[in-house]
Amino acid sequence: MTIDNKPGEHKLNYEWQIDDFLSVIQRPSFTANKDGFLQSPTFSVEGASKNLWYLKLHMLKENSSNKEWLSLSLTTLNKETKATRASCVLFILNNKQKKKFAQIFCNSFVSSHIDWCCEKFMDKNLLIDKKDEFLPNNMLSIGIELTIFDGPINSVDKLASISKRTIIGDLKKLLNHKEGSDITLVVGDQEFNVHKAILVSRSPVFCKWLLNSPKEPMVEENKLILTNFDVQTCRMMLEFIYTDKVVNLESNIENLLAAADFYQLKGLKEICEELLCESITIENVARIMVLAYRHSAKQLFDYAIDFGAINIQQVMKTRYYVDVTQFYPLISTMLLEKLANIITAPSTPQTPEVMKFISKEQRL
Repeated sequence: MTIDNKPGEHKLNYEWQIDDFLSVIQRPSFTANKDGFLQSPTFSVEGASKNLWYLKLHMLKENSSNKEWLSLSLTTLNKETKATRASCVLFILNNKQKKKFAQIFCNSFVSSHIDWCCEKFMDKNLLIDKKDEFLPNNMLSIGIELTIFDGPINSVDKLASISKRTIIGDLKKLLNHKEGSDITLVVGDQEFNVHKAILVSRSPVFCKWLLNSPKEPMVEENKLILTNFDVQTCRMMLEFIYTDKVVNLESNIENLLAAADFYQLKGLKEICEELLCESITIENVARIMVLAYRHSAKQLFDYAIDFGAINIQQVMKTRYYVDVTQFYPLISTMLLEKLANIITAPSTPQTPEVMKFISKEQRL
């Protein structure tokens, strides 16, 4: 637990660690219904009103898809607590202590009882499938950044932040409920009722299609057929277009990178490149070089080339490297040029710039 206070604000960073988590979520008392839940120890924010807070975790089953979600809530301990104005960020810490699946809440008005809930905080199956990342040593780490304000949130930055979250929430409702939609995207046998103005403002490609040459991909009036991506990718891309974020992006990241490149969604592309840089290993670096090259992802490509050159002896033994040499000679040439630069440069193997690309196996 750490505390960082500023004038008019009282902040708390709290981490809730749940041991033996895979066993916990199999308990009948936890999985039976939402009345079965885990509760964190209570905590308070120093210097603020003496309210006690706690986190609550339970399972939510989605009847339409039979999908199971982990739901996460933050609440004050009882309804008699002192009225406060607060904001919080809820997230999971992965095995690299990086924040994932962050959710933001804020009450613009003073309230005597706060109960914020993210019903679909994380897909249970995704958590289990990626347990090495999200459950190191079978432990789930949930983090919270909680801020209590002494007076009105009247600074320009705070108001702008609240306003942005309100706009994003409204746009998400617009996407989900399809109100006022005036264009239909057709992907396979799935149709998405969306809004021309939003597509045009967010994507230069949609802008060209819908304003300049609308007949090219049209199947009929006010229908636009998309053939280059699947339904899931289109759904997640639209989520980003409307809200500037994507839930569970990692589960479909390579297809989203391709979609971001094709539709010129710069923000989505940057997010995908950053996350893919973090995922590079000896085994997949050659494949990611090709992925980055095909989709003009320069940041990702440069990082992969540097990593590949530093670890060239091990990379050459992987099956993807053979495909690179056979089908992508330009990438092979660039990799060799990078290796030559490393060999001829002054020897500085211990600098952070070099060490970050050296695999764990080589460091041992």
